[in-house]
Amino acid sequence: MKSRFITLLLLLLTATALAQSPLELQVFRDTNAARKRHGLSALKWNYSAYRAARDYARKMLRQGFFGHVSPDGSTPGQRMLAAGVYQYEVGENLAYYGNYSAKAAAAKVVQDWMNSPHHRENILRPEFNLVGIAIARDKNLTYIVQEFISSPYDLWLWQSKARGRAAVLAIDGKSNESIGIFVNGLFVAAYDPPAWRLTLYPRDGDEIAIALRQGNRYLRECSFTLPDSTCKSSRLRLNAYYEHLAMEICRVRLALPPGEYFLAGGESPRVFEKISGDAVVELPLVEKYLWLGSYKSGVIEYQYRIPLCAAP
Repeated sequence: MKSRFITLLLLLLTATALAQSPLELQVFRDTNAARKRHGLSALKWNYSAYRAARDYARKMLRQGFFGHVSPDGSTPGQRMLAAGVYQYEVGENLAYYGNYSAKAAAAKVVQDWMNSPHHRENILRPEFNLVGIAIARDKNLTYIVQEFISSPYDLWLWQSKARGRAAVLAIDGKSNESIGIFVNGLFVAAYDPPAWRLTLYPRDGDEIAIALRQGNRYLRECSFTLPDSTCKSSRLRLNAYYEHLAMEICRVRLALPPGEYFLAGGESPRVFEKISGDAVVELPLVEKYLWLGSYKSGVIEYQYRIPLCAAP
């Protein structure tokens, strides 16, 4: 997950329910006041981000540590995803205070963050528009966690799991040059010589192209349209296997504002389709994630990473 994680040794308080405490709301107001002074729009409160912040503040307090990576190895991006934050671009500010009251810590934390360049960058980042802030406290220790989210457009989705059949394309190849794989004209993956293997979950009618890298571009060497998987080339050796297998399928219905979007699957995104607005997508659960992105400055930037029909 693309994130900005910064640490500052400060301090914090305790939230018990999912409703914000008065001191958490004070930090929220002070954060937006700092953004307003710099000509930025106010952040909106997000309960998924608040859940992630609350759980992590309590965890640090309970286990007696301070840092963006917890002792079990979880990162801010992973914690946000577990709390239901599917947006891909997030940020986190932390503070830890000893021998301060919760009230005193809450009153000074935003100014302390603003005096720290990296924390200040998170607070004043224009792309961030959602936030959750939690305070956890015990005895003389106060922990404060601030979770930021960049959510450039609204997304509504519905998921259902079923047993079905999915198309599977396995390609084994050897070449003396770097190659690129394209599905329906969209770049999917690149491989260096000599040998490579790729598994895709395409559909009948998709065009698969293999191209050789020449300088800063790819030149098509061969292509085929599924279910045909024959690719003739004198410059590479290729075996392609295409079949339909029974497996667990996740059906995802997406409701989106009008516009052009790119869909990708896998733990690391492999683009497979371009859509305009709403769509229904079926992916095998082995893909784990559905990625949603848009084209900006010559590249696809992913805004959402959605776990398929299961908790992350």
